[in-house]
Amino acid sequence: MAFPGPGMDMESGEAKTVVQFVRPTVGGVREHVIALAGGLTRDGYDVLVAGAIDAEMRRRLDSVRSRWANIGFPETASSRETSAAAARLSRLATSQHAALVHAHDYHAGFIASRAMRHIKPRPAFICTAHSLPISAARGFFGRLGERLRYRRLLATADKMIVTSNAIREALSRLSRRAGGKCTTIYHGVDPAEYGIEVDPGVMKQVLGLNPAAVVIAIVGPLVPETSVDLFLRAAASLSAVVPNVDYLIVGRGADRRQLEEEAHELRLTGNTIFAGHRDDIPAVLAVVDIVVIPSLTEGSSLVALEALAMGVSVVAADVGGLQEILADAPEAHLVASNDPDAIVRQLKVILSQLPPEEDETRPSEYISIDGGRPVRTLVSERAYELVEADDWLRRRDHEDLYNVRPGLRYVADHFSLQSMLEATEATYEEVTRARSIASGEARQ
Repeated sequence: MAFPGPGMDMESGEAKTVVQFVRPTVGGVREHVIALAGGLTRDGYDVLVAGAIDAEMRRRLDSVRSRWANIGFPETASSRETSAAAARLSRLATSQHAALVHAHDYHAGFIASRAMRHIKPRPAFICTAHSLPISAARGFFGRLGERLRYRRLLATADKMIVTSNAIREALSRLSRRAGGKCTTIYHGVDPAEYGIEVDPGVMKQVLGLNPAAVVIAIVGPLVPETSVDLFLRAAASLSAVVPNVDYLIVGRGADRRQLEEEAHELRLTGNTIFAGHRDDIPAVLAVVDIVVIPSLTEGSSLVALEALAMGVSVVAADVGGLQEILADAPEAHLVASNDPDAIVRQLKVILSQLPPEEDETRPSEYISIDGGRPVRTLVSERAYELVEADDWLRRRDHEDLYNVRPGLRYVADHFSLQSMLEATEATYEEVTRARSIASGEARQ
């Protein structure tokens, strides 16, 4: 008889069902959930991702062989909507005989903590805090109610996974329970996903970038927390003194129209691209020279790790958990927060150190696109040794790339997807074992 894998129940030999409960999300949290679901499924867990699951996320979950259930997610934090969502989650988890419910971020955690009262038998409960707890409540009673929700969550959860020590410290200020409940598991990326080379002429054409321009990018949801407006102010200052730089904004969100208007007012329309949401972030980062993370608050940052893995310089505000990730990273630079001038100064330093482009590596011809797919390219043939008409993305040996990209080795050594999965699965085993023992003692 084969020994059960990490996702199997030791007594029954059946796969443990884990319900991942998520709010509507884009960016790092979405990528984290999809990567986690895929890894857990490969390791024998029965994973069901529940919440507001849009068509794109369904496709991505199908691709990693994870089940999903579109049970919706409340648009507000009202008691009525939260109670209804908790009831739907409890019915789902009960029907699936869930061994564990894993909520992602605070709003999902608040709902799941309510649902725990009604799930029979009561499964283990984990919540991952991907960001710092930020108060959105107004007035004394609003802030008091919010604090009580955090405390209820910390009291109900068997474990809180935090993606940086900065988040742990912030939660400890809200509740004394946090210290013993929190375990730090950093975001992880799969080095194999970043072991690619992309013909820059092709990708720049797809994105609408100037073939010969230096590219400075911001990647994330277009919401106030990402501080894209601060990025635009820094871009306007830099554009006044540094020519031939394109500014790439990757992401979607409610603030897009407002940000496009701001870019127009700052006279950045000619060299600023709003690329919208992209599933191919490694390929996009292959044509980026610098990624800027100007957030005013940041619990952690998956895009910082992705940029490092692709050999891209990172300029980030020294806030939250960013120092934990970037302090020792190659080609990473921390600057004062909420200071576009500090960003501009660091960008100038990096730009002055970029190697001059050889004549033979400059794009020699544009490409034609058929149905969104490159079908012919004469771009950078000599530098990239292209032999096939549509050979615009190639994978290289990891060891070779580790030597070329110190950031990829740094990420592989400290922030790999495998290490994240192992730490998460160890936490799963700890809480499900403790819950099983507690249930057995209760029955006696």
